Amino acid sequence: MSTDTFSGSGMALTLEANVNENRSGQYSEGQADIADVKAHSEAIQALSHAFEDLKEDQNSPYAFQEEARPHSTGTTVGSVSQSLDTIEFEIFKITEMARRWIVENGLSPYKLALTAETSPSQVHRIMEPGWTPSLKLARRIASSLPEDWVSSFERDCNTCLPRLFYLQPSSVVKSAPINQVIRAINDKTTGEALAGLVEDEFNYCRYSFRSKSELSIQTARHIGSGLKTDEPYMPPAPRLIWEAGPGNTDCRSCSFSIHRIPLKSRDHMVLSTVHIVEFDGQNWAIQLWKIENSRPLTDQRQLDILAAYQNVFS
Repeated sequence: MSTDTFSGSGMALTLEANVNENRSGQYSEGQADIADVKAHSEAIQALSHAFEDLKEDQNSPYAFQEEARPHSTGTTVGSVSQSLDTIEFEIFKITEMARRWIVENGLSPYKLALTAETSPSQVHRIMEPGWTPSLKLARRIASSLPEDWVSSFERDCNTCLPRLFYLQPSSVVKSAPINQVIRAINDKTTGEALAGLVEDEFNYCRYSFRSKSELSIQTARHIGSGLKTDEPYMPPAPRLIWEAGPGNTDCRSCSFSIHRIPLKSRDHMVLSTVHIVEFDGQNWAIQLWKIENSRPLTDQRQLDILAAYQNVFS
């Protein structure tokens, strides 16, 4: 069996959500049963086809797009997520922390160098765009800053930077949209499932290899959503592996995540929460997602941190 890798991307700090099971180890009351989702491959495929059939409906509330991408054997398609390199993210955060401290407190790099017990030339270079210090130097500088100021900076980072939370089974109950998708797959007919997801403004995307050298991406975005962004949102792309041999439609795995991400809407940034369900099989993946809980991002320091992050990881 030959394999080619398709790796997804997304500028996000990837975190694992806390698992809060009860003492018996059972799922919380009210949570949809996710144990049977993988067994319902026919229902998943039927729902996928139903979404794609909506493009024939002139009154459909969706905008459809189909894209074919070439895929070279042995190469990764798309950009690699910077979130996977946690050391690189830590260096970025501490470097930006030092820059913010110098600017906000009107200090000279020389004074910070004295406090951090390092050479002034090293701290001067931190102020240069694009320069990255070593992890050892970054941590030395961070340890020299006041704890309360560092805590405040950390809170701002947590607020404004993209974060992707992969949910464990016991955490899925925290997402009503994800539970809705699971129940639709497990308990409803295709028509009922589709009607409910359309009414609640879910979006849809299917990735599939047409061959080992071509990838197809079919997207249906709900046009009734209240949030209008400058660029259409797409979840971090799934990791697909080209497999030679007879294909099948069996669902091998499913994953659930919450993506907190700032999105640009007209002249301002909007912090949004996206609930994502993903099903994966041989040479294909299906994503359903819903955007909610959007609010303007107005704090200037947070906007500056976000701009610096995008310059580094875009």
